[in-house]
Amino acid sequence: MALLYILISIVLVCLISVIGLILFGLKDKLLQKITHLLVSFAAGSLLGSAFIHLLPESIETLDLYFPFLFFLLGFIISFVVEKFLHWRIVMKKTVNFTI
Repeated sequence: MALLYILISIVLVCLISVIGLILFGLKDKLLQKITHLLVSFAAGSLLGSAFIHLLPESIETLDLYFPFLFFLLGFIISFVVEKFLHWRIVMKKTVNFTI
């Protein structure tokens, strides 16, 4: 029975990976709308993985505050970088300049 579960999960993962190929055939306007949703899903799954798996294990091996401090610092840095890149794209569209 366990072998059946393993085979079903492998088939599901393979089918999910085909979604990337399907996205190449979409129109640009639709792809831009879906991209935000997929990026949000990817970020949420990474955060969920960090909270559920990595942080509790790192708390066991390290001091109590260091894992949370590193996680918070990484989250803030990625947020600032994303806001900077968004600001830069908006400025490039409104003011036509080159760097």
